[in-house]
Amino acid sequence: MTVSAARTPPRWAAPAIGVFAALVGFWGSWIPSYWGDEAASLMSAVRPLSSLPAELLHVDAVHGAYYLLLHAWVDLLGPSEAATRSLSAIAIGIAAAGIVLLGARWWKPSVGVAAGIVFALLPRTTDLAVEARSYALSIAAAVWLTLWISSIIRRGGARRWEWVGYAVATAASGALFLYLLFLPAVHLVAALTATRVGADPAPAAIGAARTRLLRGWLRATVGAAVLSLPFVVVTLAQKDQVAFLANRGYLTLQNVLATQWFSTPGTAIVLWTPILIGAIASLSVGRRGPLGRLAAGLGAAAGTRESDPHASRSVPAFWPTLVWLLLPTLALVLLDVAIAPTYNMRYTAYSLPAAALLAGAGIAALSGWIARGPGASASLVVCGLLAVAVSVAPHYASQRTEFAKDGGADFRAAADVIAADAEPGDALLFGESVRPSRNPRLVYRLYQDRFTDMADPQLRIAYDRKAGLWDTLAPVSEVASELTAQRIWLIERPAAGHTAADTLTLMDAGYRLVQRTTLPRTEVLQFEKTTGGNP
Repeated sequence: MTVSAARTPPRWAAPAIGVFAALVGFWGSWIPSYWGDEAASLMSAVRPLSSLPAELLHVDAVHGAYYLLLHAWVDLLGPSEAATRSLSAIAIGIAAAGIVLLGARWWKPSVGVAAGIVFALLPRTTDLAVEARSYALSIAAAVWLTLWISSIIRRGGARRWEWVGYAVATAASGALFLYLLFLPAVHLVAALTATRVGADPAPAAIGAARTRLLRGWLRATVGAAVLSLPFVVVTLAQKDQVAFLANRGYLTLQNVLATQWFSTPGTAIVLWTPILIGAIASLSVGRRGPLGRLAAGLGAAAGTRESDPHASRSVPAFWPTLVWLLLPTLALVLLDVAIAPTYNMRYTAYSLPAAALLAGAGIAALSGWIARGPGASASLVVCGLLAVAVSVAPHYASQRTEFAKDGGADFRAAADVIAADAEPGDALLFGESVRPSRNPRLVYRLYQDRFTDMADPQLRIAYDRKAGLWDTLAPVSEVASELTAQRIWLIERPAAGHTAADTLTLMDAGYRLVQRTTLPRTEVLQFEKTTGGNP
């Protein structure tokens, strides 16, 4: 399978599809409440910059580069959901534009366009676009780093500064998201399978260029590893922060084959079809028998004919794309099985572009195989993309509801309940939680502007004054006897099992329960002071 290096998409295609992807991703980003992982991002972004190193040396070093970037972003745009998540939406747009260029370079322009649109519509893509975490940025980094190495391959790897830049960019990508350090393996496959290496088509020149290319890759990869070593050491020292994966059971066949890329089994079925067709169209197989003829026909429709005058000067797309698709999952599964629980569907997000590229190749190949003439083929591509859009629409809508995050995150709703009736001088109390990412205290930290002039009697050590991420609070039972506020607002997570005990403690301290608001995950209880103790 080969593609023309000379073929390029229309100049408008990459930026237009990039803007489309960013807008699709950003739309409705302000609707869902923040959830626990985003709380870690926001709290790290708004704490004094001078206190951030202490946090990162203790926890979340793996997200340090993103927290620094988000810190500047929040300083510029503020801490709202729309503001923080817009960074991810923009990253998705940048990634989509890169996919258009990569698809055109590795296949042909129609594949790049189809792949960019498919990527923009993938449920996992649109989910990460409304997420104040580093995953969307890691996808963009993966795409453009791959474009970088493909350019180096086409030029034969003779420019030393390109390799230095590649090494630095690889290390920087790893700092953004640790598992991007697997990506050079994808690039090695691209270098090993390239049929166009350098500008001279003579066999001797190609051989010399390939040797130079592999040496450059090896040196750059070693350089990136050396640059990344301190970061990797610090990150490995904090491996206990992913110990929660042992209790989640993420490593299932459904998650691996469907959820991590497509979110739902129905969408997976729709999208695995063009991916498999794209794989068949991309493989160089014999032309004997029905499968051979099918593959030959699909390959010709995808622009991979052996008679293509540019075939000897192009980069085989299938093998590096296949490795890009499978390596992140295989690596995490092996680590999960052999060493410790490691697999998480979100950690493989940077393989989404590979799924989109193969799906785009499949849509373009099947439409070209069925249709007669470029107009009919383009119409079938549009129909294929519309089918993808229809299949993902219900999930897209569900992602943009108030309680969409983390199966029902309702921090903002709890904050709004209190803000609607609270008065200056009221006191806030928070129940305990077994999971910091679902702690009721996050209601206060995420939406602090709702609680102006309210007392915070439980606070012992603020998170930004220690080497950690979360506030240190006294339990309700410890502060209840000292409360003097006329009204108390208690935020509880019923699943933690402390609501009844905390309620009884406040009643014994001279308060009566006057209102209880139940939300999907949280309860907000309002108490007023009495004069006779427990009524």
